[in-house]
Order: sequence, then C-alpha cells, then structure tokens
Amino acid sequence: MDYSSYITIDNQLSCSLTLVNYGTNSGYWEKSPPKSIGGETKSAQFQVKDYWGPYGSDGWVQYRAELDDAPRNDVKPIILIKFSCPTGANDNEFSASATAGSDPGAAQCNLFSFRNTDYPKRDHPLTVTVTITFNNTLLTASSVSSIKAPRPVTRMRNTKGVINFANNMVVWDIKSPATYEDDSEEGRAGSFFPVAIDVQDSSLAARALDLVVTVDSGILGVPVTLHGGNDVSVDVAASDETRVFTKAGTYQVRVTVSPSWASSDEPWGVVGNVVWRFAVPSTGQMLPLNATRLEYYALTRKLPHFFSQSVPVMLAWRFVPLAPGRECWLDHCYEKAFSRFGFRYDAVSGAPSYIRSRLGGPFKLASYLQDIETGSASVNCYDQAGIMQISLALGPQTADMQWAYMHEYGFIKTTDLVGWGQCNNPFFQAPSRAPQKVCDNDDRRRTWFDNHAFLIQRAARTVVDATCSPHRGDESLDRYLRAAIQTTDETTLYAKNGIKPGDESSLDTSSSGVSSIYSATMPQRRAVGSPGFGHGYDAPVSELLRLAEPLDRKPPRPKFCSDADAGAVFASPDSAWEVLRADIYMTDGVTAAEWVLRDKSGGGAQFVVECTVTAGAMQASEQFASHLQAHTGPLRDVFVRPPQRLSQCELILVTAPAVPRPASLWVYGNVFARVVQTRRGGDDDDKMASVVDALHGHLAHAAKDKTVVPRILDVVGPDEVRVGEDFIVRVSAEGRPRAAVRSDSANVVLLEANDSVLTYKFSAVEPGDDTIHFHFAHATSLMPAARSHQLTVVE
Repeated sequence: MDYSSYITIDNQLSCSLTLVNYGTNSGYWEKSPPKSIGGETKSAQFQVKDYWGPYGSDGWVQYRAELDDAPRNDVKPIILIKFSCPTGANDNEFSASATAGSDPGAAQCNLFSFRNTDYPKRDHPLTVTVTITFNNTLLTASSVSSIKAPRPVTRMRNTKGVINFANNMVVWDIKSPATYEDDSEEGRAGSFFPVAIDVQDSSLAARALDLVVTVDSGILGVPVTLHGGNDVSVDVAASDETRVFTKAGTYQVRVTVSPSWASSDEPWGVVGNVVWRFAVPSTGQMLPLNATRLEYYALTRKLPHFFSQSVPVMLAWRFVPLAPGRECWLDHCYEKAFSRFGFRYDAVSGAPSYIRSRLGGPFKLASYLQDIETGSASVNCYDQAGIMQISLALGPQTADMQWAYMHEYGFIKTTDLVGWGQCNNPFFQAPSRAPQKVCDNDDRRRTWFDNHAFLIQRAARTVVDATCSPHRGDESLDRYLRAAIQTTDETTLYAKNGIKPGDESSLDTSSSGVSSIYSATMPQRRAVGSPGFGHGYDAPVSELLRLAEPLDRKPPRPKFCSDADAGAVFASPDSAWEVLRADIYMTDGVTAAEWVLRDKSGGGAQFVVECTVTAGAMQASEQFASHLQAHTGPLRDVFVRPPQRLSQCELILVTAPAVPRPASLWVYGNVFARVVQTRRGGDDDDKMASVVDALHGHLAHAAKDKTVVPRILDVVGPDEVRVGEDFIVRVSAEGRPRAAVRSDSANVVLLEANDSVLTYKFSAVEPGDDTIHFHFAHATSLMPAARSHQLTVVE
C-alpha cells in the first residue's frame, strides 16, 4: 500500500510564493517543494514518500507570499500547508492557513482563500491540489480613534472665539466627539479645532495628519493604505506608504491631506465629515472604517495686520475653495463677493453696511458673514473693497492690496452693478431720480458716483473693483478709468451738474484700508481746526445736519441712556419681532450694537436696528454725521426732516416717502440710533413706525442725567513674556462689563476670553513691545471704557 502524500499548489495570486521552510514528521521527500511558485510556474507538485513500516507520510511546507505592497520580508504573510497520510485506522489530514508575518506566534492572516480538492479519509495515497487565491470578502471592525495635526501654521479662531493652536494638536477624538465637532452653523460640519497650514509648503510633512487607528484581527498581515473621503471627493487624504499590521492594537498612521483641488499658491480646504477606509491593493477592496470631523485649510503664512495673527474660521469656510473649481483665487473671491453671496448695492443712497469710512477702517466681518445669502443685505463700494481686501489676504499672491479712494468719480458706463445686473444709473431707487437701471446717457435725472473705492494690486498695479464688473485685476489704472467712467464727450451731464469725471489726480492711496475685523464702528471725524460740530463735512452732509437739528435750534437737556441693549425689547416673548442676529462691537470710545429683526406675523418684513453708544451727545452727533458722510449717493434727495419729530432728539432724519429701503436715524443723548427696513412686507409703514417707536421709547425710558459707565478697577498681567509662552491677563471690575481685546503690534495674540470672570489667555508669538487694549462696555448702558496693559516679548 502506498502511504505517500502527493501535494499540488496552484498559485492563483498576483505574486509569487517563496519557499521559507519545509520538513517531515515521517517519510522522506521523494520530490522536494520548489523554491518558488509563481512567475512562469503557477503550479507545482511535491511528494513525501513513506518508509516501510507503520508510520506513513507526514510533512509541512511554508511559503512566503511576495506581496509587492508589503514593505519588508518579516511582515509578509507566511502560508503553511500541513498534510498527513497515516497507516492503520487513522484519518488522512490536510490543512492550509496563513499567518501575519514570520514570527512564531504571529496571528492568523485572512488575506488568502484556500480551496483544496476532496480526498478520502481512509484511502491511500493522499492526493490533494490546493488552489490559493486572494480573499475578496475581508471584514474589519478597525476604527480611527483620534487625529492630530503635527504642525499647524496659522492660528484659526473658532466660532466660540477661541484659538486652539499647538504642535501635535488633537483635532478629533472618538471618546468625546462633541468637544471637537462644531455644528453651530446650518449646512456646515465644522470643527472647534480647525487647522491651517502654509499653502506654499507642499511637502508631505507640511500637509500631514497623524491618525491613531485601532486595528482588529480582521486585517492582520494584510498590506493596506489608509484613505479618507468626504461628500465632495472620495479621496481627500491618504497614507504615504503601505502598512502591514501583525498584531491587533493601536497604531499611528500618517496621512497627507491632498485633495484634487489642492494648490501650492492659492488657498484650499477640506471641511466636513471624513469617512476613512482601508484600501487593500492585493484585492482592490475598500474596507470602511468610521467617520471623523475635519476642518483643514491651506492659507498664506503671513497675514496682514488687521487679522491680529488669527483667521476667523467662518471667513475661511465662506471663501476658501472646498471643492474642485476652474477659477483662480482672485476670480473665486470676486465671484463670491459680487454675485454668489446675494448682496446688492444700495441703490437709494449708497449707504455702507459693514465699513464706515471712505478710507477703510474697522470692518464688521461677523455681521457680513452672517448676512451672506439672506437676500436682504445691501452694500456700497467701501463694503465691497473691504471684503475683497480681507478675503484676498488669505492668499499669498493677492495679500498685498492697496486701498484706492477717488474723491471724484462721475457717471459710470453701463456695467454690472453688484446685485443688480446692467446699470449706468446706480441710484435708480432714489426719489426724483431716473427709475431705470439703464437710461439715456443725457437723462437729466441720471445719477453718478460722487466718490468710489476699490483696490489696486501693488505688484502688478492693476485694479480690482467688485462693485462694478468686470474689473478683476487685469487692467492698469488708466485702462480701468477709461473702461469704467464716461467722459465729457459721452454725456452732457457733467456740465449740467457742475462736476467733472474722475482721473488719476482724484486718487488717494494713502490709507491702508481695513484696519480691524474684530471691531467696527463709525470713525470719529472732525476737520482739523474746525470750531465745533458740523464743520469740515461735505456740503450735502452739512446741509442735512442743519435740517436734522431741532427747529428752535435749542439742544435738549443732557441725558445718558442707562440701558442701550435694546435686544431684550425685541426678543421678549410678547414681541412682534424675531431677532435673527445680534452683534456688539467695542472699540475706542464707542460701542456699536446691531440687531436684525424679522416680523413674526409672516409678512416677511425685516429691519436692521443699530445703537451706537458714545460718551455724550456731541460724540453721538459726530457718529450721526460720519454715517451720512459715508454715503456715496444723492443724500439730499433721500433724507428729509420727519413730519413728526421724536421727542427730545438732538438730531433726526428719515428717508423720503416711497424709498424702497426706508430708514430713520436720530441722536438721543449719547446714543446714535438707526433703523433700516431691509425687506418689505405687509403694512410696511406701520411696521417701520412700530420698530422706531419701540426703540425710541426704550431709550427715553432708560434716560438718566448721569452716565452709567463700567468701573474698571485693575488690569493685571506680566510685564515680560517669552516667545511661545502662554500667559493670563486678569481684569478687576464692578459688575460684568462686556469686553473686546486687541493688541497694537500683534506680538501677542488672544487665545481665549473668559468674559464671565474677565480672564484672558494670550500667547506670545513675536519679539518686541506690545500694548494690549481692553475696550469695555457696561452690561446694560453699553457705555464705553478702556484700559491697556503694556508688556515686552523677548526671545
């Protein structure tokens, strides 16, 4: 009787098998196993013959699977084939298995499928053919446990106003996802730990994330790569090398964030829920793991001063490309600001909404970002120049933009006016003016730009004008002016109105433009040497100021508002209004509060309510005048003295009847108040009156003859800190004043503000002297106060 074992291996893998070891427990090798199976030889047979006697044949062979994707021989799977053809009443045996590597105690590897031919249990000899293929039904319960950002570069301020910034910063953890996941904004799956890298550093290390992965037994010995995808692309991140895990447990895997739209010189980002998966190159399988949260941006490393060393995450989310696109960065920002965000030029009088000076200044960025796509917000050219300067500053090639203001501009050629389309009559909604957006060049009721603001790229000396399109940085100043402004040969209206078209002599580029994005108010403005209020303004503004004064020219008694936080009036349960947005900005000597209201009755009416709180009536009147000065349109046609004057007002104006966006502005004591209807609804006159009456009644009820100011007792912090050091500044005050913080030189950056206990955490980022300014507002009166703390940052 022949008790030999005849074994055939049919290798159907895409790799060869290399003999590692073989042996017998009984019998001898009549035909030894080949050193390699694969390549030209896909099938090989070997034989163990029995000696004469009672033992039969028994042996084993080990082959190493030469997987192309396995980085080293010691982690390549080992295939073990055991066989036995015994004598007597014992059963024949055959088995094939694999282990994850060559260690004696290596775990089972599930990468292969073994299919052997049937063989009789007691008949002899043993003849078996085993076919080896890849297992296409791999399963795993592995998961990503946490994510770290090794080297963030730019500080991001999250929606709570907090900066989380450190090397090897954890940006997501499976144990507490709510700590990291920011779902505060509808439609945005954001993070409280956003990451920003240097867009110009395209090295693997710069774009790396370190993932801690919990690996289960299902993929041991299987070469895998780790990939992440979101709802935009299946591949936004991937590991740079193949990994083979030989034991279950936790491992750190480095991936590179590199979506298809990544660039080395223009901003890009990846935001949302990222679903991770193991890719198995050998089988082509994708093994799903779990989803994590990631908010990741590639921005310029060097930020302009107005960022104060940090980028608001909502600015990046709104502007930075998060999906493939064909536009360059400048065109991308232009399209966002000009058309996609839904803003419209104020075609009544060119009133600004977010920046209150012809020469730039603080920009109400938080308000702007919240008003995107609401369809009710208006802008003027200062707003458009401001948001373009801010957004373009996120890119290294477009950060150096120059604010350009022309004190004379003139009649525009037919162009796309932001939000309106073709237009050569920008104030077509103003009373007594031509109501057509495009009218005859010589129509006597046609309007013009008194002045205009835009940007100039310093290096290229080309113009970016996001108010009138298309002027996207491909024209010199001379070419832009010829393309945008009509000449005296094209219209007779210059002579009839006593004006002239603007030219390069009208240009003022002395201002740096936007000065801050974390505070905003109208600037204090007084002409040098002017004897008092009302002097030093343009003629139309001075005329309106006289119109706004009481008829008897006797100023009301001095008074101060003890409760200027009118939000409670409109947010009460029995109020007819829903508060859509509330913002308070604090800066030197001024507190500006703003609310956006919507009619609860369903009529659709919306209003913007503003209270600018100052030290007294003179300062409030200056704010009133500065607001008028910032209009670019025909003021005298728009504002009139109200038929019925609100009681005890120092100044008051309302818009003329039938103006599409009615407004009322007045000074009451130390408060400049303004109400604008931004969206029409039923019974508009009554609704406008009810908002004005509610606000004025609240201010009048809260009027006192003494100021109610925040009492700041002390500001305590270190006098010297080292670069990289975090430190605390504590404020002592009576009550709980609101506070805003800025620094002169941005050598220190605010990381986190705990306003409830007036404690502020900073980080020292650059050497040099710096002054931290604290701008306070009383909890109810909103009266301003200020303190500062000087310190030095050393190496």
